[in-house]
Amino acid sequence: MEEDRIPVYVEGLTEIPDDEKSALDKVVQKYITRFQRVLTGVNFLKIRIRPPKEDQPGRYHFEVNVQLAMPGRSFETNALGWRLLDVVEEALSKLSEQIKRFKSRRKEILRREK
Repeated sequence: MEEDRIPVYVEGLTEIPDDEKSALDKVVQKYITRFQRVLTGVNFLKIRIRPPKEDQPGRYHFEVNVQLAMPGRSFETNALGWRLLDVVEEALSKLSEQIKRFKSRRKEILRREK
């Protein structure tokens, strides 16, 4: 099972506090297990966190881009928001929905071909 693990690359963590990094890891691992159940042969999952912009004093606006690559197919989503964990969770949730649609369409196409 260890060789089936999806490599995860996270960019933009330099300005994030350690406690948020550990919470972020838990959220990512939750979705990784979901992706592993549905997909095989995933090359990597890349999460790019843009440096926060201070829109108002003390409030930071995060932008997160997520990409999951596998041979012949790539899924990408992004999300914006005020709380980093919520933004990452939203982006991964969108990615999960894309994968579900892809899998259901694929099953439908295979049924038609029979």
